[in-house]
Amino acid sequence: MQILKKKRNTSCRAYGLTQLWAVSLFTFVWSSSVYACSLLNNSNWFCSTADNFKAFLIANSCFGSVNCSSGSSGSCYYSTNCGSNIAYFGEMPGDSVCDPTQKWDPKLACVDNDMAKQVGAPNPTQPHDVNPTTCNPISIGTGNKLLTEVDYIDGGNSLLRVVRTYNSAHTNRAQYDLAAQWSIDIIRALRLNTNNNPTMVVAIRPDGKALSYSLNGSNWSTDSDINDTLTQLKNGNIVIGWTYTVALNNSVEEYDTLGLLLKITTRNNQRQQFSYSNGVGGIQYGSTAQANGYLAPSCQRPNGFTMPGKAGILLCVTDNQDRQLNFDYDSSGRLIRFSDPEGQLTQYSFDANNNLIGITYPDGKTKNYLYENSIYKNALTGIIDENGVRYATYNYDNNGKAYSESLALGAAATTLNFNAAATTVTDALGTVRTYNFQMINGMQKSVGSDQPAGAGCSAASSNITYDANGNVSSRTDFNGNRTNYSYDLTRNLETSRTEGLTSSGAATPATRTIATVWHPTFRLPVQITNGNQQTSYAYNPQGDLTEKTVKDLATNTARSWKTAYTYSAVPGVLLQKVEDGPRTDVSDIITYDYYPADAACAGGHLGCRGQLKQITDALGHSTQLTRYSPHGQVEQLTDPNGLVTTLTYDLRQRLTSLDV
Repeated sequence: MQILKKKRNTSCRAYGLTQLWAVSLFTFVWSSSVYACSLLNNSNWFCSTADNFKAFLIANSCFGSVNCSSGSSGSCYYSTNCGSNIAYFGEMPGDSVCDPTQKWDPKLACVDNDMAKQVGAPNPTQPHDVNPTTCNPISIGTGNKLLTEVDYIDGGNSLLRVVRTYNSAHTNRAQYDLAAQWSIDIIRALRLNTNNNPTMVVAIRPDGKALSYSLNGSNWSTDSDINDTLTQLKNGNIVIGWTYTVALNNSVEEYDTLGLLLKITTRNNQRQQFSYSNGVGGIQYGSTAQANGYLAPSCQRPNGFTMPGKAGILLCVTDNQDRQLNFDYDSSGRLIRFSDPEGQLTQYSFDANNNLIGITYPDGKTKNYLYENSIYKNALTGIIDENGVRYATYNYDNNGKAYSESLALGAAATTLNFNAAATTVTDALGTVRTYNFQMINGMQKSVGSDQPAGAGCSAASSNITYDANGNVSSRTDFNGNRTNYSYDLTRNLETSRTEGLTSSGAATPATRTIATVWHPTFRLPVQITNGNQQTSYAYNPQGDLTEKTVKDLATNTARSWKTAYTYSAVPGVLLQKVEDGPRTDVSDIITYDYYPADAACAGGHLGCRGQLKQITDALGHSTQLTRYSPHGQVEQLTDPNGLVTTLTYDLRQRLTSLDV
C-alpha cells in the first residue's frame, strides 16, 4: 500500500469528514465482507464484482455515476464530481464501514484489529500474571492504557451502576461508545453482520472488548478461550431475539432481533431492564414497542431531559425494586448526563475530537481528562482531580502504545520498552524486569519473566506454559518450584492442580494435588479435595449456597453448615435467609429478614426495598435496620440494647458521619 497524498477535500463531502485520503488500493469491510478495488488509472477501478464496487460507494459521495461492465471482472468506470480523478474515502461518523473486530486506518481503511479481545479488564478466571499490568495500569504485553471509573453504584443489593472504561488501544465500536476510546457498561449490544439470517455476531462488552461469534451449523461458536455463550432465539423459523450468557456468574443478557439489550438477569433472578426511545417521543423495548413478551418499563424522566428524535436510544435502566437510572443526550445523540435514583445529576463534557474531557458529579465537583498527544488525539495523557491537581501522567510512543506513567510529583514512575515478543519494565526504584509474551488465541499472554539479581539472590526467570485453549498448564516460579494444571476444556475449569514439583516436573516431599469437581451448570465448585480434607458444596436453583460440608477423610468425621432461603414473588428479591452452623450441642442459627419489594420506605423513596431489615442471633437478640437512603445505604440501625446508630452520606454516596 502506497499513500499518494493526504488532502483536505473541499469539492465533495464524505459523510461530514474533511480529512480524507487518496490511495492506490482500497480495502474495507461492510457487513463483514472484504472488498478490494485497485485504481488502474485515473478513471478505472478493478473490483472482484460490480456489487463490491457499489458497496465501496456507500463510503463515498464524490462520484457522479458508476458504470460496471458485465462479466466476472466487475471492472467499473466512474465519473467524478470531485474536481479531479482522485477517489476520496472516509469513515462514516456514528457508524462504521468496519466490523467491531477491525479498526479504521485512514491509510488502509479497515484492517484486522488484534486488540478486539485484549482491551478491557484481564480475564477474571485467569491469574493476574497471565496478562500483567503496571500499577496504574498499562498492559505490559500490548501497551494498552486501561482506566476504569465508577460514576455510580448502588449502595445496596441492586445491580444499578454506571462504570466507564478507557482503552487507548480501543477496538472499533462507533455508536456503542460514550466518547472516543471510552466505553460505558450500560451500553452493550450485539452487532450482526446482517439483520436477516446473520452468520457472524460481535458481542460488544462493557469494558471495551468485541468478541466474535460465527454460525456453525445451528450453534454459535467462538474462540476456545471464551466461555460466554451466544444463543439465537426462534419461534419456529422466526428469529425473536438473542441471549448472551456470561460464564463467570451465569448472568443472562437478553437482546432483541437487532441486537439491542433488553434485560440482564443474574442467576438468583436479580434483573435490570432497558428502555429505549421510539423516535416519536415515546418509549419502547429494544427496537420495537414489545420484545420477547416484555413491555418496556416507563422512564421517570427528570425535568429538562429531552426525548431523542431517533429510535433505539437508551432512556433508562430499571431494577427489581423499580429504582432507575435515566439518561439524557445532546442533539447529536451523545450521552451528556444521567440521573440516579435520588434524582441527582452526573454530567459529561467533550471536546471537538470527541474526547471525554470532564465529569461533573452531583456535588458540583469536576474531574478533568487531558489529551495532549499531537499525533494520537484520543490518547489519555493526564487526569486532574476535583481539587484541580494533576495526579496522573501517561505518555505514548510512535505506535500509540503507552510507554510511561507517573502519579503527582513523579511518584510511582514506570517506563516500558516494547520489543517483538518481550517488554522491559523499569519501576520507580529503577529495577528492570523483562516480560516475555506469546500470542495465543488472539491474546498476548505472558510466558514468563526475568528478574535481576538482588541482595542474597541471583538473577532468575519464571516460566508459564499453556494448553490449546489458553489455560495455564504449568507455572514455574523464580525458585524453580513448578505447578501443573489440568482442566475441563469444554468449560475451561480447573479440575486438578499439582503443586511442589521440581522445574522438570518431578515429585518432591512437598508435592500435593488439589482436585475440584464443578457444578454442571454454574461456575461453582461442588467438591474440592486437598489431601485428607474434602469440602462439598450444595446449591439451590438460583446458585445460592445451601450447604457446606468439611470432611476429614482420615477420620471420616464431618462438619456442616446449612442455609435456607425464602424468596418474594418478585424475582430476585430475598425475604429471609436462615443460617444453621455446625454446632449440634447448642443452637447456632442466625436469621436475616429483608424488606419486601413493595415496602413503604422511610423517606418516601424506594431505597429500602429488598434490603436487610433485621438480624436475629441464636439467643433471639435482634438488630434492626430501620432506614435506608435512596441508594440502598443504611442510614439508621438499632442494636439489641436499643442503641441507635445514624449514618450520613454526601451526594456521591460516601460516608460522612457515624453518630451513636
